[in-house]
Amino acid sequence: MKCSTPGRYIKAFGRAVYCLSKIGEDIYFEGESNGLAVRTVSQSRSAYGSFLFHTSFFSKFSLQTQNSGELRCKVSSRSCLSIFKSLATLEKTVDTFSIELKYTEGELIFVHRLKTGVKKQYVLAFQECEGLNAIFDKTNNFVQLATNSRFLSECVVHFPSNVSEVVLSVTPTHALMKNYVEEAEQAGKVLQTEIKMLPSEFGRFNVPGDKEVTFCLRELKAIIAYQDTLGVPLNLHFDDPGRPVIISMDGDGQWECDFVLATISDTNLDTSTQNSSQAVRRVESARPSTQPHPPKPTTQQRFPTQQEPPSQHDTPMVATPISISPPVSPPEVKMIDFSPVPPSPPPEEESDDYSPPPPSNPRTNSLELGAPPSKRFKRLSSDDESDTEMHIAPTANIMYCDESD
Repeated sequence: MKCSTPGRYIKAFGRAVYCLSKIGEDIYFEGESNGLAVRTVSQSRSAYGSFLFHTSFFSKFSLQTQNSGELRCKVSSRSCLSIFKSLATLEKTVDTFSIELKYTEGELIFVHRLKTGVKKQYVLAFQECEGLNAIFDKTNNFVQLATNSRFLSECVVHFPSNVSEVVLSVTPTHALMKNYVEEAEQAGKVLQTEIKMLPSEFGRFNVPGDKEVTFCLRELKAIIAYQDTLGVPLNLHFDDPGRPVIISMDGDGQWECDFVLATISDTNLDTSTQNSSQAVRRVESARPSTQPHPPKPTTQQRFPTQQEPPSQHDTPMVATPISISPPVSPPEVKMIDFSPVPPSPPPEEESDDYSPPPPSNPRTNSLELGAPPSKRFKRLSSDDESDTEMHIAPTANIMYCDESD
């Protein structure tokens, strides 16, 4: 299979690859009699996307129909994204864009021929796969809506990034889109966003009755981004909950795309409703009662019986009085400030008539009380003729004077 298209169409093809990469991890290429189909499916099988580029989209289109296996392959979506970087620049610089599938070599080749004569070739190794097709019918749906290119993009931009599912409910008078909250306990903690849309804001508003469906927002944003880039109308088809939502677009007969999104069934909604009602009852039971408190039990009721062991709360508490004596003021003591004593000279420099002081108590490192002072201590005043008895405290740091003498 080999096909080529002018460079002005590379933007539409590249945007299709970007859109499909937001849905699935692998992209399927399959050659058909009416064109080239590019498809993908999400890992959870909850979303499916398909682009069909007709033969009118290509300037050259040829199929090798020796066997059906040569017309189908699967490649990684990340590998395809590297080929279509900077689409705005590629649209101006690429002259022709071609795709070639070599089944025997196991290669899918993309070629960019620039206007300057430079040729860029991308070779991707593919995997063998089976056909990927979804069975759906757009004509038998109950609700049919059509919007312009900017309407839905202005609606989904108001939802926070952490919103995963949205609820679309329609009536004959209006349409409402809001974020889906699973449990009532989270209703007070989650930001709730609701957008009301009138029938006049739609290109087509065919709603015979009330309907409501819940589906993923991530895939919807990818579809709306592709629609907003090319500026084509978008059509929505859906019915009861549990049946898929079908979104389709048409590009002037050159290409068309269909997306199928799974919805939450009535069983899941009923289960969530029951969980919500139970959560509400739990919240109401947890609220404090407005009735007056019951009277406190008497003394006989507080003590346990013989069969029941006494608990911590049933033990009577007796307050023990604490006597506090008045503080006793310490005796007034006068402190005498002594000048620091110079260190003793080394033993070799001492004179012969020097006698060392008596040995001190090793435990207190001080002189005994009542002992005469050593020769190193001198009297305070030489004029004082009276013998003043001095006592040295055991700490040898503070000395007290005995005033009685």
